[in-house]
Amino acid sequence: MKSETSRTVTGAQASTTLQRSLAALMQESDELDVAIVGLLEQPFRCSRAIGAIKAATGQPKFDPSRVKEQHARFVELCRQAVLDAPICETPISGSSIKWSLNGLLAALADQ
Repeated sequence: MKSETSRTVTGAQASTTLQRSLAALMQESDELDVAIVGLLEQPFRCSRAIGAIKAATGQPKFDPSRVKEQHARFVELCRQAVLDAPICETPISGSSIKWSLNGLLAALADQ
């Protein structure tokens, strides 16, 4: 009986340790989300400034060749970071998020 009780205590301790590990990883993930949002804000700030300069100089807001360059660069960065190509090119990729948010910013600028 004593060994069964020891195993139960050990199992409970392992469960507690796993729960603490889970909580720590979830906290880390939450902190990374905050950092990612902060990082995403930076290119939008630049985009707004670029838009203001383009407007002041009479340049078109949208440059399809620049968008292609950005996408190719982002895909290459993903590959260098050893992310799977499908991750880099799916609608949930950072580049697509950036494009979507840049589109939103451009639409807001038109208002």
